[in-house]
Amino acid sequence: MNFDGLADYLQQMEKCGRCADCTYSVKISTAKKHISLPCPIRNVLGFETYSARGRIIILKKLLEGELEIDENIVQWAGLCLTCASCKETCLAIEGGIDVPAMMECLRRELVEAGYYLDAHASIEKNVLEKFNPYGEDHERRFEFLNPTPIGEKADVVYFVGCTSSYRRQEIAKATVDLLNKAGVDFTVLEDERCCGSTLFRTGFVKTAREFAKHNINQISEVGAKTVVFSCAGCYRTFAQDYALLWNGGKVKLMHIVEFLKRLRDQNKISFASPQRVRVTYHDPCHLGRHMNVFEDPRSLLKSTANVELVEMETNRRYAHCCGAGSGVKKAFPDIALQISKQRLKEAAETQAEILVSACPFCKTNLVDGADGLGIKIMDITEFLANSYTEESTIMEELERELTLGQRFAKYLDNHPKIFADLVPDSVVDFSLFDTLENFEDEKPPLEVFHVVRTEDGITVQEGKANAADVEIAFSPKAVENLISSNDEKQYAKRFGKFYNEPTEETWIDFLLNKSTRVLIKMGYGKFAREAGILEDEDAY
Repeated sequence: MNFDGLADYLQQMEKCGRCADCTYSVKISTAKKHISLPCPIRNVLGFETYSARGRIIILKKLLEGELEIDENIVQWAGLCLTCASCKETCLAIEGGIDVPAMMECLRRELVEAGYYLDAHASIEKNVLEKFNPYGEDHERRFEFLNPTPIGEKADVVYFVGCTSSYRRQEIAKATVDLLNKAGVDFTVLEDERCCGSTLFRTGFVKTAREFAKHNINQISEVGAKTVVFSCAGCYRTFAQDYALLWNGGKVKLMHIVEFLKRLRDQNKISFASPQRVRVTYHDPCHLGRHMNVFEDPRSLLKSTANVELVEMETNRRYAHCCGAGSGVKKAFPDIALQISKQRLKEAAETQAEILVSACPFCKTNLVDGADGLGIKIMDITEFLANSYTEESTIMEELERELTLGQRFAKYLDNHPKIFADLVPDSVVDFSLFDTLENFEDEKPPLEVFHVVRTEDGITVQEGKANAADVEIAFSPKAVENLISSNDEKQYAKRFGKFYNEPTEETWIDFLLNKSTRVLIKMGYGKFAREAGILEDEDAY
């Protein structure tokens, strides 16, 4: 059997030094990262063949013709979550050796040659016959959503997905409820079909692409400018697997947490839990590692009154997978359940009352494993729908009572991506001055606070830091403009304008307490380039 596609990854395979970081890494020994035994399959089964380095050895043997394709190889190929946790620990190449992509490529070539798991083939059969992996009646897909608008012209399409349509309808209902309460003009597709996520993951790519084309045509007919997803798998599939099939630049794709955060930032929606509650958040692999959405769900939870957010031992990029993805729950339900229980053990250690996630697959597998643990499992749409408050006028009044410096601090706290490229323990002072002369003459600022980059994000603290890397001074007018920015890119652009083209009213200046070379190595260079402040990094 030929592996023409897999052969393209040989150069990456050769970079593997078999260091075992993908297998045994723990947070105390790997660059202060919250890593703890990254591979969930290997953690349950214990065999090296299921770790990334073990898989690379086997893949090379297949390419070299030293292994024949048999039932054991097909089962081994199907038993990978493609969660990409191994990539986060790998230091062999920039971004890590892409073992998940290799496994998906192998599955595709195996399927094309007639080798596949019966459980995965049954998914394709159901999708072809019923347009969903569960074999449910297509005509009844949206019965539960009436009277939600279906097939109408609208700027926003809510792509519901199969799992939320047939197995986790509470997530779809909560999403629709939130969109309605926020006054969003939206519709769902008249003939929405499976996005193909599981088909792409398990190797049935030809079928998946046909369904992708259908969904793309449906969206085009509606004339939507934005497509919103409550399923992390659907979102990832549209954003990455559909990328070569359509001009995605014409349509903005957003997970519901990104969409809701934008509405929250625009004061169009606000949340308050009916009672004080301790919550922990599980990062879905497809939303987190695959799509780099880590802070938006946390920002929504943090801004919900009466909510205390606590983190599990592994979180964000290093969060353990729930065990449901890539066809594993369908073909190996017992293994998926064991992985779920391991993740739930981490959640229980936080003493949280509620475990929140942002994916119907994650909710299903976590619910299945949660018997007797005493922790409630909710999707973030359900949690926020239950916490929705119409007291936006009160929120606006509270906002007006904040000083400009406090509003600035709040804005930065809600936009941690501004600091995403900084190394942990980086510290920046933010000071407001009446005039540039007062800053240059070292007179006391009007207000001052500082931001510390942590392993998990940022913390905003009152007062001046003891030893800031950079001290930035702002005019009040510049701050007012900055905190009205819609996103991090606009913030950077305005920042650069006020620094490069200062006026008496809008100006920014700063004091560097470390050399430019050192600051670039600490990650400050990327923001400086985006702001147009640093043009020639090599000069340093």
